Amino acid sequence: MYIIALVYLLLYIIPAIILDILQIKHIKSYSKQKAVILSKKDYETAANYAISKLKLSITSHVFEFVLLIFWLEYGISFLIQNCSMQTISNFGLNWLMLMSFVAINAILHFPLNLLYKKIDTKYGFNKQNMKSFLIDCIKTIFIVGTLLGIVFVLLLWIMETIQLWWLVGFIFLFFFIILMQLIYPTIIAPMFNKFTPLKDENLKNRIHTLL
Repeated sequence: MYIIALVYLLLYIIPAIILDILQIKHIKSYSKQKAVILSKKDYETAANYAISKLKLSITSHVFEFVLLIFWLEYGISFLIQNCSMQTISNFGLNWLMLMSFVAINAILHFPLNLLYKKIDTKYGFNKQNMKSFLIDCIKTIFIVGTLLGIVFVLLLWIMETIQLWWLVGFIFLFFFIILMQLIYPTIIAPMFNKFTPLKDENLKNRIHTLL
């Protein structure tokens, strides 16, 4: 199992951290140049905001690696041991383990989401209060949990009943992802955001021309 962690570290975590560090250096060097489009203050604010997000991104990458080690060392065996105590079928057991994994991951990632919100609030990109933030988190957990619950049921059924499960599973996930591109902006996004028509007709026409 630790080979998986090593591969993940070498092929994803380290390159991602290096890219974030290089990006921070790049932004710091350019932030000292003369502002062209933005005012000097906004230019510096944008640079500081980007650097803050990148530093948190580095922390997030380290956290993801530590979390992977946790799952490999303790988490998976913990889920197997506790879920196996349930008197349910193998199908239900596999589904319960997958959903438990998603739920625990969501809880462990909550502090990081809170830090990202704190940065956005500090630089004026997020005016959401804590109550509204928590309500959105609950909505997200409910929606993601429901969708993943359905997806896991169908994938497990495909794996147990169809010989070419890997191909059928890929086709199912492919069309599910396409469907989500249609559902998200029309159904899911309005649950978290308020959308109003653009009143600036000139800007609206320019955007349509660009599209």
